[in-house]
This record gives sequence, structure tokens and C-alpha cells, in this order.
Amino acid sequence: MSLATDGTATSVADLGHPGTQGNSETTDALLALPTVARQLAVSTRTIRRLIAAGELPQPVKVGRVSRWFTTDVSGYLARLRAERK
Repeated sequence: MSLATDGTATSVADLGHPGTQGNSETTDALLALPTVARQLAVSTRTIRRLIAAGELPQPVKVGRVSRWFTTDVSGYLARLRAERK
């Protein structure tokens, strides 16, 4: 959450990320690399390899750090589930 120039609060949902438009009650949290690795039960190096292979979406930069939208991670897991069937 941050303050806009007019002092109003903005959230990730207000930034126009796909999947969040029109639903201000659902926000798309940003996850750090160790959190993403923990959720997928892999190392941080494996996360970097998945990104390089184009299997996991590129992170967004927030200042000098990289973050992933929760929907990107859950979308990757959903794709893995679909491929398994």
C-alpha cells in the first residue's frame, strides 16, 4: 500500500495487474524469492533456472528487489497440475 500524490492509498489491485482489475477486495500480494522457493519446495537457484527456462514468469522489480505476484506462482502451479493429468 502506498500513498498517491493526492494522499489517497493505492494497492496492487489499483495498479492494473491482470486478474485484479475491477475487484478491489482481492489484492495480489508480492512474494520474495525465498518465499516463492519455499512455496514450490525448491531452492532459490531452481527458481532462477525456471525463470531462465521461461517456465516461471519474470519477477517485477520493486526498487532494487525482485518480487513475484501470488497469481503468477499459483498460475505456475495450476499449469503443473494440468500437465500432470
